[in-house]
Amino acid sequence: MMDEKIEAEIEAQLAEDIEIWKPAVNDQVIGEFVETRPEQGRYQNNLHILARGGQKIGIWGCAVIDDKLKDAKQGDAFGIRYLGDAEGPNGRYKNYKVIAYQ
Repeated sequence: MMDEKIEAEIEAQLAEDIEIWKPAVNDQVIGEFVETRPEQGRYQNNLHILARGGQKIGIWGCAVIDDKLKDAKQGDAFGIRYLGDAEGPNGRYKNYKVIAYQ
């Protein structure tokens, strides 16, 4: 039998309406940090949740975003701009500019 607390948490997450950010080059998003959910999705990435105007927006983590938001606390303001693909020493990667106010 499933624990009632776990079941309630699962129901709450299923009812939650989170829009996943799918940026084009130079798109940006600004909002307040809500939480980071580790090991989400097919690739087990972090999913960073921000709130803006009563809406929750999910941003998939990557090295650049995860590093900038590792110490974020609920209510911190932050903005992310997608700069496009870049070439690094280990190949191509998606590049972002992240500004966080804590």
